[in-house]
Amino acid sequence: WEGAEVDIIEPRQAAEIVYGNPEPSVIEEKTAEYIRTHSDASALLSLGIADKVIDPEETRKYISGALETYANVF
Repeated sequence: WEGAEVDIIEPRQAAEIVYGNPEPSVIEEKTAEYIRTHSDASALLSLGIADKVIDPEETRKYISGALETYANVF
């Protein structure tokens, strides 16, 4: 979904791991940068991690298609 946050790790934790423990203002700046570049659905799309950003109304269609695809696999 557009604007969705997709995180494996909390953005602040990621910034602290990468940049150590500098001034709080630096951590806040790096946290915001991490959110823009790694947490937003559109950012994941541009990195090739996500295939597509869909509208919420389309969710059922995509979940149904995925379930049908793998229904007879096992």
